[in-house]
Amino acid sequence: PEGTVKSRLTRARDRIYEILKKLWSTFPRDDSLTKDNLKDVIIEILNTYGASTARQISVLAKIRYNEDIPANSIGGILRSMAAKGQVVVSKNEKNANVYWLAD
Repeated sequence: PEGTVKSRLTRARDRIYEILKKLWSTFPRDDSLTKDNLKDVIIEILNTYGASTARQISVLAKIRYNEDIPANSIGGILRSMAAKGQVVVSKNEKNANVYWLAD
């Protein structure tokens, strides 16, 4: 009898997962940050806090916007912005890149 109960529970769980998958696919998540939105978040943080590392910006994005954005993703956007002259970059005492908005 125990195996029967366990198999019924497993089937029920699998049906629930299938229903949830269908439900979530009906309502796609559209609140994720795009590259442009991420750039806006970075600019807002640099405007507010000044010179910051990619890691610091990542932590601040989590605190202010409840978004988990990896520091390496932020670093990629910042390098692109630096190449366009939108931000300035320098090394700090720990040899980490520090970015701030160009004037």
